[in-house]
Amino acid sequence: MLENFPNPFNPSTNIRFELLRRDKIELRVYDMLGNLVEVIYSGSLNAGTHDFKWNAKNVASGVYVCKIYTGGLSYGRKMMLIK
Repeated sequence: MLENFPNPFNPSTNIRFELLRRDKIELRVYDMLGNLVEVIYSGSLNAGTHDFKWNAKNVASGVYVCKIYTGGLSYGRKMMLIK
């Protein structure tokens, strides 16, 4: 998973990641307490670079964790929302 841009952000950020092969993924955002905030994407994607936009206009300022789940593995990045 690559760094989201911009970070910090208001109210939206782009989340970019690369897949080496076609795989089923889930892209989720959690708050710092571990509560699920939103599932951005769930499904299969081809190999390559993928870019998703997360609009956080309905959530409070703070630090969030974006996690991608694929092939039994998970990767995460912190994102800071400043309103």
